[in-house]
Amino acid sequence: MRMLDKRFMNRGDKIRILIISSLFCLPVWLLAQNQAKGYETREHQIELSFDTEIKYQYVITLPADYESDSDRLWPMILYLHGGGTPKIDQLIERNSSFSDLPAIVVLPLCPLSPDGAIYSNWHWKMLGALVREVCEWYRIDPEMRSVIGHSMGGSAAWELPFHEQDLFAKSVVLSGFCVILRFS
Repeated sequence: MRMLDKRFMNRGDKIRILIISSLFCLPVWLLAQNQAKGYETREHQIELSFDTEIKYQYVITLPADYESDSDRLWPMILYLHGGGTPKIDQLIERNSSFSDLPAIVVLPLCPLSPDGAIYSNWHWKMLGALVREVCEWYRIDPEMRSVIGHSMGGSAAWELPFHEQDLFAKSVVLSGFCVILRFS
């Protein structure tokens, strides 16, 4: 092990020592500067509760054999659209592309936020309640429930299974971003 002697240190060693010592000294120096200038840091917290009613409209497509095969449990696909403000008739039209799938396809419509369209987003608790309700009404295989989403819906396809771990077997995220995850 080399001694920290200037005679035995090359330029890289000197730079590393300078960087490391700066990292340790900077917080102390900043604290001293704030105290010298009379700065004071205080921590505060604000807590608000909002009573917001959330309603989701949704469209369901049943497989062609659903009524004739009354003993069969079917896979379910929860498809979450991206941002924008589609209308329910657009969802019905979009849902027709899923009509050939041997699965029950559920397409909810994300409601507009009272604060404006830019603040609209999926609510994981509401989506979980929607899936549980649909599972009560239709013959759905609990081992074959999937969520698929793109963009804003892709973000919800990350978030929803994180919070509702027993509800989904699969999650497919298309261009979604993940903002969650504080592990306890």
